[in-house]
Amino acid sequence: MIDKSPWPSRFRLYIGGAPFEPSYTVEMEGRILSYRARSGEGKESEQKISPRSEQWESFWTALERAGVWRWKARYPNPGVLDGTLWSVDIEHLGRAIASQGDNAFPKRFGALLEAVSGLLGGLPFE
Repeated sequence: MIDKSPWPSRFRLYIGGAPFEPSYTVEMEGRILSYRARSGEGKESEQKISPRSEQWESFWTALERAGVWRWKARYPNPGVLDGTLWSVDIEHLGRAIASQGDNAFPKRFGALLEAVSGLLGGLPFE
């Protein structure tokens, strides 16, 4: 039998800016997502989220359309000393992506951000 589980075996995403900018982390803990947000003022919050199977299916479809599985490992921008840092580390059904950037982004990066927010029920991931 082929495993069609919507749940990933590895899942950690981060996006954030300079020290006084918001940042967001989403990490899989069992079948629950741990969502941590830090405001620009340094206030931190954490929520536990259990996406439905349909939300996971929409997420995987969005990743396919955005070509996430083909992203490069690094997207550096050495000329910029601050800006947006991000990382994606996902494994699902034998496919994996580990990619990160420093104020440089792959094509269709916005589609990933939208997909993550959808998985979180509309919470920000930007």
